[in-house]
Amino acid sequence: MSRFSRRISRDPNSNNTDILAITDYHIANNTKSRDDIYRLRYRSYRREGIISENSRQFFFDKYDFDPNAVVFGTHINDYLAGSIRIHLLSKENPTSPAYDTYHDILSPLLRNAETMIDPSRFVIDPEARTTPLLPFSVIRLACMMAEHFESDWMLATVRPEHAAFYKRFCSLEPMSELRPYPGLSCPLMLLGARNKDVQDHVFARYPIFSSTFAERLALFGTERAIERFGMGPANDSDDNSPQLLREHSSGQL
Repeated sequence: MSRFSRRISRDPNSNNTDILAITDYHIANNTKSRDDIYRLRYRSYRREGIISENSRQFFFDKYDFDPNAVVFGTHINDYLAGSIRIHLLSKENPTSPAYDTYHDILSPLLRNAETMIDPSRFVIDPEARTTPLLPFSVIRLACMMAEHFESDWMLATVRPEHAAFYKRFCSLEPMSELRPYPGLSCPLMLLGARNKDVQDHVFARYPIFSSTFAERLALFGTERAIERFGMGPANDSDDNSPQLLREHSSGQL
């Protein structure tokens, strides 16, 4: 029995009929939680064979430090089972891996004052991949963030073999051909849809993606400034300033 199986079997809801009952979300804005997520990414991507081996067994990139990015961890019974990073793109701050890769497609929308949710670095612990609905509970964070920040678009950058999943369950449509993507050895395609369409068409069919105001309030509070959720000085109650984290992640500490 894996570590994850031992953790999840302790809970009476471990049959996963309601994965959300045993799921906790947290925003990773300190060094320890980021390190745990970097290790999880490394294990997941190495298993997929889409990154190179490294001695530290970490995987991170420059986008993790963007002021408009939020890195989330998904825990089940205190076990880090999944993670996702989400950028909020706007005309004022368009930085994200999707924008850098598909800027010719996204720039006209941003110039028109549209805002976008760009999820990336979506990973599930290899030991937890057989858990029903766990991927949905992680992707759900993008829907929660889209509602909280009232964004106009939902994006996804995916391998072609995963496009059917996002079309079926998230109503996302192709917006580009395959292109090289930062940090990965495989090309990705851009999918997208207006968030209103996602909410109207997806939430009723797949309620796991919907959330209550109370849930979003518990995760985000009333804060609408995206910069408050990253590794910036506003969250520097620990050892989590951007410069310190960069040095730590690059092995300088």
